[in-house]
Amino acid sequence: MPKVSLRKRLIDGAYAYAQRLQAWRKRERDRRERREEEVVLGKVGDEHWQELVEDVGRPGSPMDISDVSDVSSISS
Repeated sequence: MPKVSLRKRLIDGAYAYAQRLQAWRKRERDRRERREEEVVLGKVGDEHWQELVEDVGRPGSPMDISDVSDVSSISS
């Protein structure tokens, strides 16, 4: 095994550490952004769900179920 100077090993080690740190920071940033998107989408989804629930009994709405006479004919 060829002899490598201490200076070269320190530089290589510092470079490798910097690369690992940079990759870790990128993964953390991506994970945080994904989590923020999920929270925002979750809030939007909850608001939309609430609107749908409010529309169920409203005449003329797409969710109006007053004209459904026989629910037993609906198959799952």
